[in-house]
Amino acid sequence: MVVVVCRSRRVVFVAFLLLSMASLACAPEPDGAVVFTEHCSLCHLDPLFPRALPIDMMQSWNPDLIVTALSSGLMEEQGRELSARERRAVADFITLGVADDDLPRREPTEVALP
Repeated sequence: MVVVVCRSRRVVFVAFLLLSMASLACAPEPDGAVVFTEHCSLCHLDPLFPRALPIDMMQSWNPDLIVTALSSGLMEEQGRELSARERRAVADFITLGVADDDLPRREPTEVALP
């Protein structure tokens, strides 16, 4: 009886493991443009107060450099919010020469000076 219970638990565990792996393999690739827009554009595309390099300065970079910056470099804190696949998607998006006109921008707001 004990042997049957152990085998059935193993079978359930292996089935669960296979289903988990299958769902990861079938997950769609993240869209780099969407990830950039949601997580990066606020600082990289701000025309009035840029807090990070403009996207056009990074377009000629090797994508691995951007992934490294997001994983363990200057942008590590921001990259923590992203999965490895999202970091790669953003790097590929930036380095594929996307025109600035294709990206959403925040509209400048008027600031009242004293």
